[in-house]
Formats: sequence, structure tokens, C-alpha cells
Amino acid sequence: YFETGIGRGMGFRDSNQDLLGFVHLVPERARERILDIAATQMADGSAYHQYQPLTKRGNNEVGSGFNDDPMWLVAGVAAYVRETGDSSILDEPVPFDNAPGSEAPLWEHLTRSFQFVL
Repeated sequence: YFETGIGRGMGFRDSNQDLLGFVHLVPERARERILDIAATQMADGSAYHQYQPLTKRGNNEVGSGFNDDPMWLVAGVAAYVRETGDSSILDEPVPFDNAPGSEAPLWEHLTRSFQFVL
């Protein structure tokens, strides 16, 4: 039910944890998922606990404020870079909350993740 994104959406934490299980099998797909997931992160470094995969919008009913969610993006990206050696992903422009014009390198998303939880 939740894994399909039907209903309340997909979990930010869950989606990042899923990456850890398949990054070594299909790294190109993991790269795509990382960029999609990062695009649902908010500018302050927090993340919606759940988001809709088709619209790539956060679920306001569930909200945010789960302090561990942003750190799972860091873990997913670290696993990807460690597995593939592809650090170019860190320079990929990714919007915050899928808002046009808000793009920043993925590295900035990770930095804001740390800043949010501190």
C-alpha cells in the first residue's frame, strides 16, 4: 500500500533506506531515485515525512519535523558514491520542494540536512 505511493504517499526515510538494498544492483536507477527524493527536501534542510511520487510534492497532512529523515538522504548518497565512485552526483542541481528556480547542488542539500538536525 504505502510502497506504491497510493494513499499517504511514499516515505522519505523509507525511500532512502530502499536505496541501500539495490544501489549495487542498478546504480543508474539509484542515482535517479536519489535526485527525485532530494527534490522533495525543503530549503531549511528538513524533509516531508511522506511525499507523492507522481506529483513529487510533500504530504502536508503528515508534515515534517522527523529529525532523522534528512540524514537518510546523506546515508543514501554516501552509499551511492561509495558503491559507484560517481561523485559527480554531488554537483547535480536539484530543486528544493520541487520549486522551479530553487535549484542547488546535491551537496548543498546534504549540507542543509546536517544543519537542520544540529
